[in-house]
Amino acid sequence: MLQAPKLADEEIRLKVLRDLEILDTAPETAYDQIVELAALACQTHQAMLSFIDDTRQWVKAGICLPIREAKREESFCTHTIASPDLTIVHDPTIDPRFKNSPHVLAKDGVRFYAGAPIILATGEAIGALCVMDNKPRTLTEDQKKTLTILARIVVRNLEIRKVAKHMGGNSELVQALTQTIEVQREKLIASTKLALVGRISAGVHHELNTPLSIIGLQSGRLQNKLGSEEPVDKKYLIDNLKIIDHMVDKLSRISKGMLSLARAELSDETESVNCQSLIEDAVLLASNTVQKTRVKIIFDPNVDGNIECVSAKTIQILTNLLANAAHAAAHGSEEPWIRIGSTLSSQPGYVKIHVDDSGPGIAENVRKNLMKPFFSTKPASEGNGLGLNLSQNLAVSMGGSLELDSSSERTRFVLQLPMAKCPG
Repeated sequence: MLQAPKLADEEIRLKVLRDLEILDTAPETAYDQIVELAALACQTHQAMLSFIDDTRQWVKAGICLPIREAKREESFCTHTIASPDLTIVHDPTIDPRFKNSPHVLAKDGVRFYAGAPIILATGEAIGALCVMDNKPRTLTEDQKKTLTILARIVVRNLEIRKVAKHMGGNSELVQALTQTIEVQREKLIASTKLALVGRISAGVHHELNTPLSIIGLQSGRLQNKLGSEEPVDKKYLIDNLKIIDHMVDKLSRISKGMLSLARAELSDETESVNCQSLIEDAVLLASNTVQKTRVKIIFDPNVDGNIECVSAKTIQILTNLLANAAHAAAHGSEEPWIRIGSTLSSQPGYVKIHVDDSGPGIAENVRKNLMKPFFSTKPASEGNGLGLNLSQNLAVSMGGSLELDSSSERTRFVLQLPMAKCPG
């Protein structure tokens, strides 16, 4: 690995860094949230805020990082602080500066890096805010701009932190900045929820067109029959009207499901909902997405009672699980399938809704990180790693849980929700 040049102001830079008293400090929410925002905005597997000391790189905040510090000469970020601009390495395996780095040569090593230098108002570059991935890729102009802005927020936070320390830790500015970061974080999470609705909506037009076409066909047949001079068979009329009625019911359920998703943020009040109907609605909304992968859906409900939940949140969880299962199953057996069903939980008063798939399974080292925010095994263009974490939080908000069943031979996610209480 090629060494980055020592900076001309190295002695001053190190003194300024140590005067900030940031090295070897405990985690702080403001910095954790900045790193989360960086990973979410850039849709990367890893993100990190680190400071470059004399001989080491020390990590203040990070996502999916196994280390807290590293040798300076092995650090990508030591190259970043040598430039006032973003440092972007699209594929370190072919970059002479990094191709022999232990971070690149390691299993599942770094295959993409982008770092923004942390440059103080006095001009010293003391560290970097960076994002990394395990596949070669690039950033959009908006993502580059966001990473640069977040690096400036780090600088602003360091300045406020220093002032607050001199004021005994009492600073309204610190609280205001933390609140600002939290607002931006919530906006990005909300955009992830909208992306899920958008993904479902993209397939719904197909589900709408099918019943509409059948209704048009059947009504046309009836009009022709009634307009002819031939006697009208009563059974023929009833059979055709039943088909139309069934299609109208299907359209109603699709509309109801989409309306529930669109209104997901309007209410957190739970209601008593039929478990089987809820699963059917989720399957209906996800069916076109699943069909594109040529995966068979097996519907296996064993509970026909009611559960206490927020319909929109539950449908959001189930459609996300079904989409993930379809993606996994499509890369598994020759006859891929996913199964969704329900059973009574061993915990009294709860129902379990499970989603299984015929995919290749989940590696042990992946299982432990699966529910963490921003962790994903998919390419960055296909997801940002928030789906399962959001789904788990939604389940908890309804008094339930979402877990990966480690005892199952197949990949199985289990959503547990409380049964509805009998009136009176």
